[in-house]
This record gives sequence, C-alpha cells and structure tokens, in this order.
Amino acid sequence: MNRRQMSENFLEEVCAGIKNSASPEAFLGKLPDALMRNLPLDPLVLFYLDKDGNRFSAFGRPEHIGELFQLEEGSSLAECFSSRTGPLVLDGGADMYRALFNRDTGGLIDRLAIDLILPLHFHGRHRGMVAARRERRCRYSPTALARLLEQCAAIVIPAVEMERLELENDRNYYRLFKFDRLVLLGQMAAAIAHELKTPLSTVTLELQELTDGELAAGEAAASSARIRRQLLRLNELIESLLSFSRFRAPHPQETDLKDLLETTLAGLPGKRIPQGVRITTCLEETLVSRVDRNRLQQVLLNVLFNAFDAVGPGGKIHIRAYAERKATRRDFHLVIAISDNGPGIPQHLKTRVLEPFFTTKAGGTGLGLYISYGIMTGMKGSLEIQSSKKGTTVYLILPGRTA
Repeated sequence: MNRRQMSENFLEEVCAGIKNSASPEAFLGKLPDALMRNLPLDPLVLFYLDKDGNRFSAFGRPEHIGELFQLEEGSSLAECFSSRTGPLVLDGGADMYRALFNRDTGGLIDRLAIDLILPLHFHGRHRGMVAARRERRCRYSPTALARLLEQCAAIVIPAVEMERLELENDRNYYRLFKFDRLVLLGQMAAAIAHELKTPLSTVTLELQELTDGELAAGEAAASSARIRRQLLRLNELIESLLSFSRFRAPHPQETDLKDLLETTLAGLPGKRIPQGVRITTCLEETLVSRVDRNRLQQVLLNVLFNAFDAVGPGGKIHIRAYAERKATRRDFHLVIAISDNGPGIPQHLKTRVLEPFFTTKAGGTGLGLYISYGIMTGMKGSLEIQSSKKGTTVYLILPGRTA
C-alpha cells in the first residue's frame, strides 16, 4: 500500500470514528490511538481546549499521560503555540520550548522523548496541540506528518466545535425562554384579572339570585347551569395557567411518529369530535425523532382540538407526516402537517395567533398555541401556521434522526 492510500485510509477511519462515537467530543479520547495506528508517531498526546476555554485536557494512553490531566490556558507553553501555525521539531535547537514543555507538563517531553509538536487552530483561535515522538524508521518528513495531522484536525475540530456550539445554543435558548416567560408575567397579571373577573362576577350575581329565593324552580335550575358553566370556564383557565407555569426541560426519547399519531388518533375522546368530521392520514414509515413523547402528544391534541373547532360538523381534517431533506445533512427534519377545511384565520389576526391569551374562540384561554409553540422549540423543532379562506395547516417541524 502506497503512502497516498495509507493517508486516505487513515482519514476515512477518522471520519468513521466520529460517526460511530457517541459524540465528536467523545471521539477525542479515541483519536490518539487512531493516530498512532496509522502514523509513525508513538507515543502521542493530544491537548484540546475544554468547553469552558480555561484549560487544555490531555488525551492519550494512560501510560503516556500518567498524572497529567490538564494544561492551563495561560501557561507559557500554551501562549507560545497560540500564534504559531507550523510544526515544531525538537532537535536540540529548540531548548526553550523543551524547557517550557517540561516545566508545564511535569517533565512529559523528556519522559516520552517528544520531538514533534503541532499547534491546532480553528477560525484563528488556538484549540490545542499534538505532541508526539517520531518512530526511528519514519519515512515521513515533519512537514508531511504535519500536513496529515492538519487534514485530520480539519475533520475533527469542526465537528467538536459545532457540537459545543449547538449545546451552548440549547442552553442559551432555555435561558432566553425562561426570561421571556418572566417578561410576560406583567402582561399575564392583567390578563388573568380580566379573564377571572367576568366568570366570577357572573357566579356572584347568580348566587345572589339563588340566595334571595325569588326564582322559580325552572329559573333556579337555569341559574345553577350558568354557575356550572362559569366554574368549568374558570377551571379550564386555571388548568391552562398551570400547564404554562409547569414549564420543564423536555425528556427526549427515540419516538416513532407514525405510531404516536396513530395512538393519539385512536385515543381521541368521541365527544370532542364534531359529528360527521372525516379524518384522513398519509403517514410515512420509519419517521423517528428524538422528542419528548408526552409533550408532543399534548401539542398534537391541542392542534387537533383547534381544527375540530374550526371545521365544525361535517368538516375534513387531513394529517400528513413526512421527512423533508434539503441539501445538507443538517437540514434533515420531519414534519407533521395537520390541515383543516375551516374558514381560515383572518388576515389581520395571523400575526397574533401565537400570542399568549389571544383567542377568537368563545370561552378560549388563548394559551394553547403559545404553550405548544414553546414545547416545539424546546424540542429543537418549530411550529408554523399557514392559513387562507380554504382552511388552515399547522406544521409541526421536528429534528430528524440521521443514519
């Protein structure tokens, strides 16, 4: 096998290693062994910047690393390599670097007879370094070895940094979502007062009428029925508020969307479905997404109940579930589209349908779609609405599981 084929096989192994590892971050621990298997470098230690950006963790075989676990970012050694891009060959003429390395790593360079160091950079920022000893019969020049290591780094580093960025974005979204909820508390206080005042006033007046004892039997029964309706209205509002306040991080699991939809439809309460409504489905097989199953089912029920209210008796609802693939692997996602043939949302109200407490339904709380949108975004998905005079379609967009 010639050198080019060996290089290609090595880079293919690196790509496969990232794909088969639990995460790119986890692959860092396996990378030194992969490098030593394919390149004439042994021993080898990889230093890579931690997530917090304060220290470089050491990756390698335990007998090589010993008690060395981290290297301070502000250490002299790290500072020396933060701006250097080319490989450093320790051939006796680089005593300053040898002394720095030994001092900052507890004598690692002499213990392992390190003679090659390659800094690792990503978007102009120092991410770490590879320190290794070339084997005696090494046929690669330091420059050729450095080129192979850089090709490897060009595969591994973007994967690790992208994963870290996604995790940080998730954490930031969670913080912003909670902050957004706090900002809404002021609006909620006024809205809640308004929503509670009307039914409470009605109940108070009806109870006064009953207490006075001046109502006939039929009128008393009607008054009691009105009290019951208002109490149910209050209970529905309180339940919605409790659902809103109990926001929690989702608990994702591998979920078959076709199975979830079929289970949800089979469990719909008959009294909630208007007479003569026809529900049709077109569900692709093997649609698997990592989501919170219970919370996604909550969203499905809310959207379906809205569709029932929109179409009324004899209406039509169509549910489609499908995978949507775009140009890149990261654009792969799954879609659940729930369409109805109702009157649609008026143009002047389309921008307000996701606002908390906004509703066009008599007796509605206006929290259902807002809570649903929060659930979807919390699962790295989205909720989109398209509406016209011919009906409304709600798109539930979820991350797809890539092979």
